Amino acid sequence: MQDIKKRWKPYYDEKKHFLRLEQFVLFEMALMIVNRWKQDADANKGYIVFTKYQNIGKKQYVPEDYIIQNASVCLRKFRSEKMWKDTLKEYKKDEYAGIRLYDITEDRIVEKNTGNLVYAARKKDYLCYILSYSRSRDKRYATHGTYRYFNKNNEEKQIYITLNEELDEMICDVKRGGEPRKRIVITMEELLDAAEEIQEKRPGDPCARILKTNVIKAVKNGSVSMAEQLELDRVVNIVGMVGAGKTTLLKVLAYILDQRKKRAVIVTDTVAEVFQLYQYFRSLGCQCSPLIGKAERVKYINQLIGEEEDYLDEEISGYLTTNCLIDGLDTKNENAVSFGEEPCTKLEQGNRRYVCPYFEQCPATAMQREALTGNLVITTVAGLVMGRVGKLQRVFLEEAVAAADVVFYDECDRVQKNLDDLFTPATEFNMFINECAEPVSQFMLETNTRRLGNLASAYYAELQAKSPTVLQCVSNAVKAAKNSENGSVLANTFSAYTLLDSIVDEISEATVKEIYRLMDFQTAEMSSLFDIMSRSCESIRSDRFEQLLAEWLDRREPQLKNNEKRLRSGKKYS
Repeated sequence: MQDIKKRWKPYYDEKKHFLRLEQFVLFEMALMIVNRWKQDADANKGYIVFTKYQNIGKKQYVPEDYIIQNASVCLRKFRSEKMWKDTLKEYKKDEYAGIRLYDITEDRIVEKNTGNLVYAARKKDYLCYILSYSRSRDKRYATHGTYRYFNKNNEEKQIYITLNEELDEMICDVKRGGEPRKRIVITMEELLDAAEEIQEKRPGDPCARILKTNVIKAVKNGSVSMAEQLELDRVVNIVGMVGAGKTTLLKVLAYILDQRKKRAVIVTDTVAEVFQLYQYFRSLGCQCSPLIGKAERVKYINQLIGEEEDYLDEEISGYLTTNCLIDGLDTKNENAVSFGEEPCTKLEQGNRRYVCPYFEQCPATAMQREALTGNLVITTVAGLVMGRVGKLQRVFLEEAVAAADVVFYDECDRVQKNLDDLFTPATEFNMFINECAEPVSQFMLETNTRRLGNLASAYYAELQAKSPTVLQCVSNAVKAAKNSENGSVLANTFSAYTLLDSIVDEISEATVKEIYRLMDFQTAEMSSLFDIMSRSCESIRSDRFEQLLAEWLDRREPQLKNNEKRLRSGKKYS
């Protein structure tokens, strides 16, 4: 992006244009992507391209889809309909006609002749930026200097620490393990031999007995036959009665994969099952690690300890009761940072975030590191699709798709249900009716006057939420139009009427009426200021109201300009 901005710098003056240069460049990239996706696309609905809705139901992808996927990441701010329309409205203005790449004609995106444009090679640079964006998301380790992080448990929420240069020697990158995936073949003899090994390491384990007494059959092309070997390639379904030994077979297969130094992921239903399997495979000498979230640590500990136990197993405790090493450098505050809120990748210096220099050694990040290097990773559905690993904080599902040889889903119907609950939560109709019935019935029993009053309150609340700086903008505008003596009124509590009365002698009667109309909800829409309020609420700029109000006053009260000049020179009003 810096190279693109340097090439633009001779042609783009940010002082003359409302859009910042980076905003202008990113929006032109977005228009380029929309135009590539569909030549006659409606410019007003271009934001839909970045929501990924167009990929729903697709089974095959072309290179153009890859470009759009990358663009949906680096241009994700334009998923917002409001952001898109506000920027498009500004981009269409005549002041950008000499530099913009696209014209908007009848709501269609029309590319201009690049031969007559400044920075004619911009499309090529835009495309290179989009394609390389995902490869440039590396995060830097914090080195020497002063950094800050957030700790809500202390009186001072912002905690500052100083790192010295000695920490540089401790930094090392995680190396991803595993080999490119190939078809995995396991014979019945290997399966039974592995079960015997497990029984030797864990006397009394039923794996060998269950596999010997049960029959494994293969279904191919509609015909059933005795299985001579297991082939793990693409999707393989294992079907059997309850208690037939499906989970037992999964354990033996995972053990064999660990012996072969393959990478496997086991997805279970609960955190308790995750740690049960973790302890099971650790007892067999497997290189394995759990992967769970940190948000509900206390609940996990209570589940694992039970009513009769007094403490956690030592291995499990190493994952659930760790302390933050970097927080130990804070010598001013007593309270430690909350579990799950450690600044592992959130050390801030200026406007940039850095990775903790202890990331590769800290016990608090052990699960995130081992998920990249372990042969067996045991997790829940939530851990698979929402857990983040490594200093890049990639979603673990991406890592599993890229590097795992096999992913086991124990009780896949239950896994599917959990996925549905995560991404498409259901709402019961009776619950919906109960939640809506009370407010609807209350509204129906009210009089027309009360209903209008409620609408007025709702609209006022909406304006207040969208325009938190309106009061400040009004204050600044009045200060610019009044002398320093009357400006002292703004330092005290005041209403809109007292504020108006303090400047009424400087403006015309017509302007006073317009302002009074805006104060009355019944006549607000009749005021020309109402449009200014609405437009400022929809704008992406916080100073939009002040700008529109100043333009409105300049048109109606030209004498205020002279007063403002006199005020700046230190003279009093006459």
